[in-house]
Amino acid sequence: MTKKINRRDEVIAMLKRKSGATVEQIVAKTGMLPHSARALISGIAKTETVNKSKNGSKPTVYSIATAEAKAA
Repeated sequence: MTKKINRRDEVIAMLKRKSGATVEQIVAKTGMLPHSARALISGIAKTETVNKSKNGSKPTVYSIATAEAKAA
């Protein structure tokens, strides 16, 4: 029996990647609408520290610092 991963856990895993994730990547992976993905990121930010990185005209990248990165 495999454990079903919910969307919130899936998005958190994406945000914890070294490269983080854009809203477009989250939409493609989960099938959510963009406004729903942004709302989920806002909800995650209530319990996690979500970093937002904007680089010129490129899409905004959201990420969560892992325990190893925080310790370094």
